[in-house]
Amino acid sequence: MKLLTKSTLYIATLSLFLFFFMGIIFYHILKNMSLAEMNREMQGTRDMVLDVFPHFLGGQLGGFPGIDSLSIALAGNPGPGVDHFGDTLMFDPSSSQFRNFRSLTFRTSHGGSEYEVVLYKSTTPTDKLVEKVTLLMTLMVLLFLAGFL
Repeated sequence: MKLLTKSTLYIATLSLFLFFFMGIIFYHILKNMSLAEMNREMQGTRDMVLDVFPHFLGGQLGGFPGIDSLSIALAGNPGPGVDHFGDTLMFDPSSSQFRNFRSLTFRTSHGGSEYEVVLYKSTTPTDKLVEKVTLLMTLMVLLFLAGFL
């Protein structure tokens, strides 16, 4: 085997492993950035919901822009309410299937009662974006390696 062929195979193999591991790291970084952005947006929505909270209790508001679903319930045990982010699987009636949702749970008080409010937002748009970017990166790596060989 010629030295040039050997060197090319070593470089191609090394590049393949590097692109593979960097792709995994890139995917996780992109996913975490999209979740952090969604959390920031939900915090802003939380502040707007708190501003109009009495209208929700009075039944004057049915929905709210920026969130897919809202749940308000009397808080069972009193205590300091710490904002809590979570992930859940819920049925989406618009698509008739289960989808991933990001949730933000917080507490607020009104009229002497303490309420627990949960905001839900679908993660489908960000998941699809991460999926498309990852697929594009994979395609670019494959084209690079094909051109290299």
